[in-house]
Amino acid sequence: MVEKLIVCNIPRPVAFGKRLRTSWSQFRKSWYMFFFQNARVPELLFSADDMKMLEGAFRSPQIGIRNRKNFTDDDLEAWKYSFSMNGASFKYPINYYRNIFKNVNSNKEDLVLEMPVLIIWGTADGALDIEAAEDSLKTLPNGKMKRIEGASHWVQQDEPEKVNAYMREFLEV
Repeated sequence: MVEKLIVCNIPRPVAFGKRLRTSWSQFRKSWYMFFFQNARVPELLFSADDMKMLEGAFRSPQIGIRNRKNFTDDDLEAWKYSFSMNGASFKYPINYYRNIFKNVNSNKEDLVLEMPVLIIWGTADGALDIEAAEDSLKTLPNGKMKRIEGASHWVQQDEPEKVNAYMREFLEV
């Protein structure tokens, strides 16, 4: 049983689905989720050109890590190495997005999470509107949110000290 839950820059599925249907801003930011519905093409593109798409996910001005000292060239090479190992593939992380619409388009009510939930959110997330987090918070009877100004989707990389402090504070209560 989960006693407490902490998430970083990820909304609840139903809240995200609502945002995707009602916000042009979120729809534009989510183009890649629709692209990932194609068979095999995303995996091929992620693997091409020394994994440039992977590098873009971490380093592009739109969605990349803002605090560059916390994501070095060696870190990037470690990610590339992991995805180039025997049996490793971009298929598995891309399948997450291929299945996401099964949850966000569901007509069933979102699962009620009664345990305390902490949402840590980087306010400069280029992939997700902060309103998705705010909508998520409305569905959590024991939820709270900590915003980290200027942090990207990769909030734990941008501001590890703040993220860790918020986590410790939440878990110690």
